[in-house]
Amino acid sequence: MTMFYRCTMCTQIVSPWDIKGSECPNCGGHKIRPTNLSFFEKAIQICKNWKRLRKVPGKIELEFSHE
Repeated sequence: MTMFYRCTMCTQIVSPWDIKGSECPNCGGHKIRPTNLSFFEKAIQICKNWKRLRKVPGKIELEFSHE
C-alpha cells in the first residue's frame, strides 16, 4: 500500500516519489508526516498519477519508478 504524507506547513499532500531530501516540494518545509487521505484526495492522486498505475490481478498499485 502506498503511503502518502502531508506537509504541516502548507497542508498539501506529498507523494513518496515527490519528497526531495525530506522536504516538501511545494513550500520547502521540513515537517512531513504520514496521513490518511479522504476519498476526494484519493481521487485527485489517482488522476495526477495515472501513468504510475499498475494493474496487478485482484488490485491496483502505484509504481515507484522515477521515469
